[in-house]
Amino acid sequence: MVSNGIKTNCVIFSSILQCMREMGMVSEAVDQFKEFRDSGIFLDKVLYNIVVDALCKLGKLEEAVELLNEMEVDACL
Repeated sequence: MVSNGIKTNCVIFSSILQCMREMGMVSEAVDQFKEFRDSGIFLDKVLYNIVVDALCKLGKLEEAVELLNEMEVDACL
């Protein structure tokens, strides 16, 4: 999205990630999350929460914990 020149914000990101999570597209949601993060846009607690919740529901607890640790580094906690 960002690489295609589409202007976005946290609200749009949240909606996209929420839809991906609900559709079971967790890997894609995580990849999209990383793209958002790498674009330099501030990621809020809601965005992190969506991805952490999706990872936990899939039993990927180690990845969820890594993301929580990342939240601390990004000053979201």
